[in-house]
Amino acid sequence: MQKSKAQNHLYKAAIGVAFRLPIGTVFQFNNLSKCVNHQCNTADQQEAARRFSHLVKHGDVPFIIVDFSYPLTYMRVKGGNN
Repeated sequence: MQKSKAQNHLYKAAIGVAFRLPIGTVFQFNNLSKCVNHQCNTADQQEAARRFSHLVKHGDVPFIIVDFSYPLTYMRVKGGNN
C-alpha cells in the first residue's frame, strides 16, 4: 500500500523528535505529532502512529511501550530494546 507524502513526513519527523527526547521521557505519539506541527488527515495520523508502534515493537530502537492501553505510552530508554 502506497503511503501518502503527508503521512511519511509525519512518521519520519516524529521519529526524529522521539530520538531527541531525553532518556526516561514518557510520551505518546500525539506528543510527537504536536512537536512536528504538521497537518494531515486523521487516517494518515493514525497510520503514522501505527507505523511508529510497529517500529518500537519490532525494531532495535531506544523506545519501549510502558502502557499498552489506548493510546500507547512509550518511554525513551538507553540503547535499543531488542
